[in-house]
Amino acid sequence: GDVFVVTQMKCGTTWMQQIVYEIAMRGQGDLSDAAGRHIYAVSPWIEASWAVSMDDAPRLGDRGLRLIKTHMPTKLLPIGAKGRYIYVTRHPVACFASCADFVTMLLGPLAPSRSVLLDWFCSERMWWGPWPDHVEGWWQAAQSHPNVLFVHFEEMRVNLPATVDRVAAHLGVRLSPEEREAVVRKSEFDYMKAHEEQFA
Repeated sequence: GDVFVVTQMKCGTTWMQQIVYEIAMRGQGDLSDAAGRHIYAVSPWIEASWAVSMDDAPRLGDRGLRLIKTHMPTKLLPIGAKGRYIYVTRHPVACFASCADFVTMLLGPLAPSRSVLLDWFCSERMWWGPWPDHVEGWWQAAQSHPNVLFVHFEEMRVNLPATVDRVAAHLGVRLSPEEREAVVRKSEFDYMKAHEEQFA
């Protein structure tokens, strides 16, 4: 029942987590203050100690799946036959720009220049490895493992309902038209921005 949402950083990880969460909950997911929830209260992040632990992660929906986030490349994350994996990639220029903005937000005036950040982004020092190696590893995994779904961030932006359909099919979840509509609505940018405190 484990579903891994995998990306190189800043490629739509949280967005895909929300899509999977809402599919599992059939559009009735509740991350509100009333429920005392945040995406990291329901989704372990392998590399972060402050998210819910794997042992304490709730089983979601009628399928009882665990929703697990990671940025690990394939060489560090063995692909098990019983799990489901969803890899999201993003155009490298957009990924770099988002990474650079993120580092600048974290470090403020101590942030390195864009040229230094670009060198880092394209090097072996890049967190979780260089973008080309990360994407290549998961692309190859998707070609040889039917339980790995490869998705483009840009596809998600252009046609979110089609992405929801692909992910639901990959997870073996049949949504009613009403459930699908709710999943799409609660996975749109406007909804997530209005509820930013649940995802930030």
